[in-house]
Amino acid sequence: MTQPSQRLLELISSFESFKDAAYICPGGAWTIGYGTTHYPDSKQPVKRGDTCTREQAWKWLDEEVGIIRDDVIGSIAWEAPENVVDACTSFVYNIGLAGFHGSTALKRLNAGDVEGAATALKWWNKATDKNTGKKRVLGGLTARREAEADLLLNGWDGTAGGAPVNISENKPTMAKSTTVWGILLAGGTYVATTVLPMLPQLLPGVWSQSQAISGQLGAADGTQDLLMQAGGIALGLGMALWAKRRDLRKGSVFGSQGR
Repeated sequence: MTQPSQRLLELISSFESFKDAAYICPGGAWTIGYGTTHYPDSKQPVKRGDTCTREQAWKWLDEEVGIIRDDVIGSIAWEAPENVVDACTSFVYNIGLAGFHGSTALKRLNAGDVEGAATALKWWNKATDKNTGKKRVLGGLTARREAEADLLLNGWDGTAGGAPVNISENKPTMAKSTTVWGILLAGGTYVATTVLPMLPQLLPGVWSQSQAISGQLGAADGTQDLLMQAGGIALGLGMALWAKRRDLRKGSVFGSQGR
């Protein structure tokens, strides 16, 4: 887990404000401390009657922001500078990972359109009224999105630019995704246990030349093949589902996209 900077923590805490007792936020979730809805250590949701000290709340903030920042780094398809990562981290702390992964802001960012991403951030300034079920603009969310968009474009010291990014010159970070690795494992297992055994029929000439090697290596019986296939696919899909469940658990009902 990366260590978030003090200024990032202070930025987020300035919008969250500290509460030593659990309360229901405008989005309808029980919240405590500096916007904590799930305790980072136990992953349990905040509930009515929970209390905390300012020190506990800051520790939760520090830990959760670090986890989110790692995910943000892995979600952006180029080596984004600190200001871009920090702006997105503050954004995600408010709307949740699931919202970020499906957002227009991330799509534009990964396309190298930093200015377009900043504009898309500002769309997330609404919350659903639990009484009417309709979205309404919140002044606090609007101010927060403006600050995050400014950080994204101009950096912490105001010198960063919003020019398009040449993605081809940057290192992709797809390999950091647990979801991707899980899908690759499941697919690879299927290919190894289902497609490869069909090679004698598909490529008889090539296969005949490799019979000596395969004879030395031996082959598992039908039951072992089935178990290997089922185990590999189950493990891969399990990794993918775990990653998706993690994203949803970190998601927030507070803040929604819309123009």
